[in-house]
Amino acid sequence: MKYMDEIRELFKLALEKSELKCSHKNRTLDETYYFDAYLDFINNSVNYSRYKTTIKGHEIKGKYLNEKVNKWNNYGIFDIMYQIMLTKYTDVNKSKLYHIDGKIIVNKFCNEKDNLGRNIKYKSKNSINLQAVVDNSGIPIGIDVLKGSDSEVSNMVEVLKRIELQDFTHLQNSNKHKKYLSCDAGYDSEINRSFLLSKGYTPLIWFNKRNTKNKKKIKKKKIVGHKKEKYKKRHIVENYFSWIDNKIPRLVRIYDKKITNYLNMVKIAAIDLIIGRMCV
Repeated sequence: MKYMDEIRELFKLALEKSELKCSHKNRTLDETYYFDAYLDFINNSVNYSRYKTTIKGHEIKGKYLNEKVNKWNNYGIFDIMYQIMLTKYTDVNKSKLYHIDGKIIVNKFCNEKDNLGRNIKYKSKNSINLQAVVDNSGIPIGIDVLKGSDSEVSNMVEVLKRIELQDFTHLQNSNKHKKYLSCDAGYDSEINRSFLLSKGYTPLIWFNKRNTKNKKKIKKKKIVGHKKEKYKKRHIVENYFSWIDNKIPRLVRIYDKKITNYLNMVKIAAIDLIIGRMCV
């Protein structure tokens, strides 16, 4: 990650906005030093039980650091950090084109069996399906998780509701400010199209041949003209998943026992991307 200092300052701001009380008489280190240790931890390939570092002459063990991270989770620190940066970004950058896609993340050490599913395309390994909605600059405006066994086409509406996709119905009749959301054939259904239209988006969903053999319907659903040029930019959401893996290599697998801890790192990587985009 490139913008460690900016992320550290953002953490301090999130602490101020949260209900977490950090005033302890016997405290030897400030909360931000533990966050520095956490940033160092996620940039390494070790797990909590083997992690150890020294800051200002004080040894910080992975077990205690894990307790700190769980405490920050309880107070929504990472969510606050992500929302602060996302609000700053969206206030300045207005996109007309958005993309949604998912990536299967195979489990290694997560013990939340109820939130994992076996994906037949990945040798039936336990996994999650990391869903992301990104704008045309590759910045994630929403992140969610499905089980690895869950169907994307059946859960797309629920995913978009959970990430609170912005409503653009007031721009529905404006050609200048029209909003588009592109999806691959894995999301092709009339329910998904109708939902996007109800939110003010023009759906760019590639037709799924398995849904119909009627040639007239297939021709009607085909994306052509300027819409096809917009759809071709779907590689941006694929690039996003590559970018976060590059920011934090341990995101390739779930090495944490809790999925929320995995999502913390996804949000940290997203914050680093947003800061980088705003500094350009």
